[in-house]
Amino acid sequence: MIRTIRRDAKKRGIDLDSPELQAETERADEKRRRAAARSGSALFKAASAYRKAGDQLLALLPGALADTEQALATESRLGVGQPGATAAAIRDTLDVVRWYLFFIEVKLRRAVQGAVDERPRHLEDLPRDSDGSAKIALIAIDRSIAAWARLREHFAAEHADAILDLLVQLERLRRAAEAKFPAAREFKRPGLDCGAGGCGSN
Repeated sequence: MIRTIRRDAKKRGIDLDSPELQAETERADEKRRRAAARSGSALFKAASAYRKAGDQLLALLPGALADTEQALATESRLGVGQPGATAAAIRDTLDVVRWYLFFIEVKLRRAVQGAVDERPRHLEDLPRDSDGSAKIALIAIDRSIAAWARLREHFAAEHADAILDLLVQLERLRRAAEAKFPAAREFKRPGLDCGAGGCGSN
């Protein structure tokens, strides 16, 4: 393919090895990188803001969880519900939120940086690492939204509004990530999204 490009360029009188053309190419690449970095910075800032807000709220929830478990124990004495199972489910859901809290920011940072460093899409029609990182971040956002929604049911009295704010942040972050990386959802992860035969076209 490179030989074909060089041959066609030579026919048109273009020297691909000329210093002037190389300098022009470098300037174009740098301009593209800066534009990609600017477009991705808002996305990363949003992910960082969610992480900080979520971390602050999680610091308050252990006390609320203790109150909830006490209330569930009271219900148990009254013969209502299954307090052990419910309390365990709440703790498991909190673990999901904690697991993905920093994960989202890290994966979006990698996706944004990858988009800056990658070649322009029209030069290479291959799966992009940035789309793979963005897909993982989107999955983490999906699962975090589901987990926070479940927690909101249990902490409705005291923390419902704060959790709702986080859900709004996550939904906006999800939409921004999907807009920035429109091919991310279709990215095929080897061993996860592909069958035993690999990620072929069939």
